[in-house]
Amino acid sequence: PICSDAVGPGDAGTYTCGPWYRACAAPAAMHTLAVFVPEEFDLPDAVDLCLGGIVHLSVGGGYTGLLWSTGSTAPSIAVSAGGEVWVAAMDPNGCPVEAAVLVIEHDCEVVVPNVFSPNGDGMNDAWFPTGGFVQANVRIWNRWGGLVHEGDMVVRGWDGRHYRSGARCSDGVYYFEVEFVKVDGSRRRQAGYVHLQ
Repeated sequence: PICSDAVGPGDAGTYTCGPWYRACAAPAAMHTLAVFVPEEFDLPDAVDLCLGGIVHLSVGGGYTGLLWSTGSTAPSIAVSAGGEVWVAAMDPNGCPVEAAVLVIEHDCEVVVPNVFSPNGDGMNDAWFPTGGFVQANVRIWNRWGGLVHEGDMVVRGWDGRHYRSGARCSDGVYYFEVEFVKVDGSRRRQAGYVHLQ
């Protein structure tokens, strides 16, 4: 097999070749040529990273001999600093491939929405903050002081349902406390109200 961009799949096939010198010819040999165009990684050229958070890069399945510039050999990595990250591997056909991703750091403001509507329309169906952190441990109470949700909103945002019974919580205002954890281990607490409608 040949891994090349110089030839295409149309060049694949069986070829006959043999030595020829002046009037003398030796027996010919047949060779089958398989042509593979390298299967590039499905990675962006650049990604944004909020300071204090992480961004995940993944090459998908089927690649072997993976090596990231971080030293990892896993199919996906978590990146917590800006700069260029490269990866090299063999694609499913044994062709060498490589790529580089520019990770661009931003000093993002932590945004905690104050309203959401989990009505199944695909917009604003879950409540979760955005910004630079790796964990967002939250506890949410109803107006009677009953705990309705707790957990890490990086893993799963609040969908407006009670965390134990799974029943949909009634529309209204809920009190929350959230602790944000940055990649360096530093923590910051925030409290407030969110309107479920």
